[in-house]
Amino acid sequence: MRTMSISKRTTGMAGCVLVCVGWMSGAAEAESLWMPKVFGDGMVLQRGGAVPVWGKASPGAKVTIAIEDQTVDAVANDSGIWRVNLKALDAGGPHTMRVEAGAERIEFVDVLVGEVWICSGQSNMEWNMASSDSASEIASVNHPKIRLLNGPRVRSKTPMDDIDVKWQVCGPDAVRGFSAVAYHFGERLHRELDVPVGLIKVAWGGTAAEAWTPIERLRAMPIVKDRIEPMTPELLEARWRPWVPKLLAWHEATGRGDPGVSPLASGFAGAAFDDSSWPVMKMPGNIESQGEVMDGIFWLRATIELTAEQIASVTSMGQANAMLSLGAVDDMDRTYVNGVEVGSTGPEVPRFWMKARQYAVPAEVLRPGKNVVAVRVHDHMGNGGIAGPVGSMWIGPADVESNEGKARRVGLPGEWRFGVEHRVTPKSDTPMPPTPSIGEKMAGELWNGMVHPLVPYAMRGAIWYQGESNAGEWREYADLMELMIASWREAWGGSEFPFLQVQLAGYMNNNGEPNENPNWANLREAQRRVAARMKNVGMAVAIDVGDAKDIHPRNKRAVGERLAQIALAETYGKAIVPGGPRPVMARRDGSGVRVSFDHVGSGLVARENDLSKNFALGDADGNWAWADATIEGETIKLSASGIGEPTRVRYAWQNLPPASLYNAEQLPAEPFEIDVVP
Repeated sequence: MRTMSISKRTTGMAGCVLVCVGWMSGAAEAESLWMPKVFGDGMVLQRGGAVPVWGKASPGAKVTIAIEDQTVDAVANDSGIWRVNLKALDAGGPHTMRVEAGAERIEFVDVLVGEVWICSGQSNMEWNMASSDSASEIASVNHPKIRLLNGPRVRSKTPMDDIDVKWQVCGPDAVRGFSAVAYHFGERLHRELDVPVGLIKVAWGGTAAEAWTPIERLRAMPIVKDRIEPMTPELLEARWRPWVPKLLAWHEATGRGDPGVSPLASGFAGAAFDDSSWPVMKMPGNIESQGEVMDGIFWLRATIELTAEQIASVTSMGQANAMLSLGAVDDMDRTYVNGVEVGSTGPEVPRFWMKARQYAVPAEVLRPGKNVVAVRVHDHMGNGGIAGPVGSMWIGPADVESNEGKARRVGLPGEWRFGVEHRVTPKSDTPMPPTPSIGEKMAGELWNGMVHPLVPYAMRGAIWYQGESNAGEWREYADLMELMIASWREAWGGSEFPFLQVQLAGYMNNNGEPNENPNWANLREAQRRVAARMKNVGMAVAIDVGDAKDIHPRNKRAVGERLAQIALAETYGKAIVPGGPRPVMARRDGSGVRVSFDHVGSGLVARENDLSKNFALGDADGNWAWADATIEGETIKLSASGIGEPTRVRYAWQNLPPASLYNAEQLPAEPFEIDVVP
């Protein structure tokens, strides 16, 4: 725990303040020395370079920072802000760092020095260990020299100076809810470098790159500046209103009554209904990843046992109701507790499939023993289910913001019963919602609320898993990511720190034709271009770990370790190949094409000796044909009947391609599309 020999820190809604205890008139009085929470007991400081330390104190106050054999001083400016750089520290620890201003002192204990990485992106970075690794693997985690900082979801219209975080030692309890990709990345670095590792996770599922980019930089980007608008409720409603009647008409056409609440039907909503014959679905999750590919109406039912004491607890604190929280539901829902409707969310709510559900439950509805939460889901497109996350699925006091309210929450179970009311087959061609504006994508808000509070904490680099939410805007994604990366690097003082991204995994089905040109393939190419054009930007390939039915592939270990492979090779200078085969050039070779590669390692190999429908050749008229592919040394020889003068080459250019090309180190080749040169 954090040690304060003279003073102690308390936390409130306004942030951290320092409270002196001891000789000062025997009573605690608020003082002025403050530091952001990214500094804390158990933290990891970056080795081998200047380490910024900063905070606030009384204007003009002298602040002294001491660690190991270093003692440095800073003076707070007229606004009370102070900052100093520690000289380079060697890997090791634990150490104690003391910060003093007059009679005030903050003391940080169990401080390590090693490698620090920021881990960011959307849901595939946020996806935790409990959802991807076995309980036995998690229980065996014991890495006292890996430290985890698990950032909360915070959005802000203006840049924030602090975020509510706390460093944790990497054991089973801490890692269970931590990013699986980040953990496997950090564990491999720790194992091979033999130094402490600090992982700072700031990620938010379903978010676009615009949310992680400073708004001022977006306004300077020609391709998006005209779509940046203040997203007032009135403007959002105006954009949304024309679409609502279309969806309501589909809703009416596909619905078949509501047997869940009809007195003449089975009563799917009630506690008395026997759902034991229904299959089990894991929630949070989507039904399509669990074998149910459908649009239409289905039910999810969960049973929760409550004691009389728990009911009193979750409905106490002066509230007449408890609160049921589900997180987001994809798409529309009508929700019941013990047969009583407690709330619904439909197309009248903009972006309703991303809207967190929190419904009041009257105290008299709950009963000691068995209670049933039943959610009638009307799934109009894509995946259907409860998006959660896990921490958003609970029943508790309506005073959800207080620490006491949070402590009294009762979590909902992970296994739900699934029953179909009405299936639309084949999957329906439903009306598409309006294309979101930049404002709807929380432009700049996650930069403000989740990344800016970390600046300028010393770190080695960043890993990034995102792009799914930008697939429809793939034409602008490369420029957008270059802008975002440059803005992060500028904020950290202009250094071109390593930025390692994950190329999108395979997902959805293919049409089986060589002329297929899906958004996801184009987004992967945009990611590849970013890595090719920017210094110190790497790309881990995940094309082979995908799942046609699940946008969240469970094999996060491979992804994390491939990111670590790049870092070990290109950041830390290990004599290993950084990744799988990467195209260098496609050159005309007779009537065919020869593609040369780097990162071939010990040689090119075809998994199961099969490269069929991996490569396609195209001509200037837009014709495409599958190519016969032969490995010849560090090149691939391609030919295709019907394509006399090839001008383009594609590899793995599908949603979920075969992707059989690897190097002998079993690292997959990058999907790509490149021009053929004479």
